[in-house]
Amino acid sequence: MIEVKHPGKLYVMGEYSVMQPGNSAVLIAVKQKMITRIEASPETRIETQYGTFRPQHSDEKSLRYVKQAYEVCEAYLRFKQVSFKPFKMKITSTLDVEGKKYGFGSSGVVIVSVLDAMLHYHALNVDALTLFKLSVYTQYLMHEMSSGGDIAVAVYGQSLAYTRYDTACVTADIRCVEMEWNQLMIQPLKLDVDIFVGWTQSPYKTPDALNHAKRFETLYPDAYVKRCDEAQEIVMGFISNPQNLKYIDMYRDWMRSFQKWTHQAIETEQLTHLIQSAQDCGFVAKVSGAGGGDCGIALGRDLDPTPLYREWEKHGIIPVEI
Repeated sequence: MIEVKHPGKLYVMGEYSVMQPGNSAVLIAVKQKMITRIEASPETRIETQYGTFRPQHSDEKSLRYVKQAYEVCEAYLRFKQVSFKPFKMKITSTLDVEGKKYGFGSSGVVIVSVLDAMLHYHALNVDALTLFKLSVYTQYLMHEMSSGGDIAVAVYGQSLAYTRYDTACVTADIRCVEMEWNQLMIQPLKLDVDIFVGWTQSPYKTPDALNHAKRFETLYPDAYVKRCDEAQEIVMGFISNPQNLKYIDMYRDWMRSFQKWTHQAIETEQLTHLIQSAQDCGFVAKVSGAGGGDCGIALGRDLDPTPLYREWEKHGIIPVEI
């Protein structure tokens, strides 16, 4: 049996603006993971908490990421002239606990998990960058492309400075995964800071938020790019000097401005409580991810989080260990 593990992600900064090719984000890997086990079997099947996928016999919408990743890997095996072998795969996860969705997971980590397990099982050794590109290619075929930051963290398994690729590099030809992708940068980033996470108990669908923002990009392209350029300047400042936590406050201000411009609920009332409580306890804080719910983060050095946790709990915010 072969086992692969891939972590979930948490955004430190770069939300929304990283959807622009050439723009960057900072993300960390959390301890919560997706665990995938694969072994030989007479018949191929992939078992998940949402059901079982069998080739030619599964059209469940809830398994569409599993299905597409399976089909991409099958195509890549043919491209590399590797014979397919049937298998049994089982996917489990600690990304969600007792049905609670913290926002650490994504469709991206599902795709990475299926691809990586199948490639290992077939003894086809690919480097991390190729696995990343195969995962993005899978999203491309589904017309559901993320920024790629979630995929990068799942693949590399550590804190990263990530810059989105030129989307023109991704095509329907699978050979694109072996080409150079302009603008793409994935590099480890050491963050010498304590990060504490509060969960609002209100799950939020990131694609809905991104689609809302996309409408403003279509309506006001110049203004949209200008705002994303402003965000990029903040992110690059933090990447060059991650000791300086003022950039966290600056990005929070940018997200609030972006929220006002797009008439979008990013920093909700509860997330504002989370942030203000953290600031009162000496931390810097912001929304993590698309907002609208899910999580916020508090960052500091050598600070006791106990008073912060007490304040969060007064507002129904649950601390989550990462």
